[in-house]
Amino acid sequence: MALAASIDVHSHALPASYLAALAELGIDPVAEDGFPTPAWSEEGHLAFMDKTKQEFCVLSISTPHINRGSNKQAARLYGIPSMR
Repeated sequence: MALAASIDVHSHALPASYLAALAELGIDPVAEDGFPTPAWSEEGHLAFMDKTKQEFCVLSISTPHINRGSNKQAARLYGIPSMR
């Protein structure tokens, strides 16, 4: 049976900048969430979308979160150019 086109409304992204932010903050995903952070790449995600006939997906950053109380620090770590 062929898959119908779909929209994924809950996907997690794990870009290199996010993983670097975890490391900079000393956050251990296993200790925080109870499981390791899986491998992720934009290319791999797009290939999965093609394979499963997803026309669109909504990405959100995964857990653990890197905002530890400082919005400016979190914005810098997420790569947001300017936060006032």
